[in-house]
Amino acid sequence: MVKGFNLAAFVLFSVLALVLMQPAQAANKCSVTYGDVYSAVKEVLFEVSDKDSRSVTTLEIQPVWGHPELRITIQLSDGGTPIVTSFNLAPGEKSISESVNSAMKAGICDAASIARRVKVIKRSVAVNESLRLLIDQLWRLDIVPQRLHSVHMDATYYILDVYGQDHIRVVTDDYDSPVAKWMEEVRAGVNNK
Repeated sequence: MVKGFNLAAFVLFSVLALVLMQPAQAANKCSVTYGDVYSAVKEVLFEVSDKDSRSVTTLEIQPVWGHPELRITIQLSDGGTPIVTSFNLAPGEKSISESVNSAMKAGICDAASIARRVKVIKRSVAVNESLRLLIDQLWRLDIVPQRLHSVHMDATYYILDVYGQDHIRVVTDDYDSPVAKWMEEVRAGVNNK
C-alpha cells in the first residue's frame, strides 16, 4: 500500500512539475532580452523614411507601465517645411510594453511578429506657424545634465533623440525639465491638428 502510494505521489508530483514548468519554459524560449525586443518592436511600429532628411528628431513619451506609448517624428530638410508624423496606439489597444511582455511569455520573440499584433495610428501632421515655432525652439533648449537626485520607478519617461551631424539623446523623468515641457508643448500642438 505504501509502495503504491509512493508511486502515485511520484507520478502526481512529476505531472504537476511538468505542468508548472511549461510557462517558465515558454518564457525562456527567447534568447534576446525584453529591452531588445521592446526597442525592436517600437522601431518597426514607428518607422519613417528619412532618405531626404538632413535631421530627424524623435519625441517619445513612455508613460508608466500599462499606459500607451507615443512617438512624434520631425524630419527637417534644407530649408523646407518640417515633416511631422504622429504615432499613437489605436483606442483600446494595450501598450506596446504589455504586448511584448505577453508575447515573450508565450515564446514569441520576433519583433516583426509582435508588431503585427499591435494597431498603431500613423498620421501626417500639417505644420502651421505655431507648430513651426515650437519645432524651432528645439535648437534653443537648455539641455544641461543634472545630477540625479532620485530614481522614479513608476515615472513617465521623455526621450528626445536628435539625429543630424551629431546625435543627441536626452532621457528624463522630470516633468519640469525644459525638454519634457517642450515635448508636451509639441505633443499638444500636434494633437490640436
